[in-house]
Amino acid sequence: MEELNMSTGHRRPIYIVPTKPTEKGVWWWNEVEWVSYPETLTKAILRGIATGARTVDLGIIRSYHHKDGDHYMADLTAMEQYNVRTGYRRKMAVVKEHSNSLSQMERIKRFILNLLPNLGPRNHSKKLLTQDHTTKKVEKVAV
Repeated sequence: MEELNMSTGHRRPIYIVPTKPTEKGVWWWNEVEWVSYPETLTKAILRGIATGARTVDLGIIRSYHHKDGDHYMADLTAMEQYNVRTGYRRKMAVVKEHSNSLSQMERIKRFILNLLPNLGPRNHSKKLLTQDHTTKKVEKVAV
């Protein structure tokens, strides 16, 4: 993906940090989005992970850039697929269970709250105002 400056004609690459896919399956990053492997390759990769293999031969894969196909391998230690001819590597991800967007949003919310000094979920002392307007110290109140 590139950015084009219309006034100068200068092009520069745009780098996107890939987030993990949320749907169940085995995925590879194509520089724009996560793409799921076909079922046969998914099974081969999962079998390789289960047996402790370091690599899995993905065979010849056709793509937009390689219309006739190129030979790819999966590096299960680095969780990357690589082109045998060029050595180019792409990220891979395995999602064992579907994680819905609500739980993903909840994880993001908790992460942000933990960054904020007084709003995160921690245990600490608080002073509470009682009905007779005196203060009472309460230990380990979860926020």
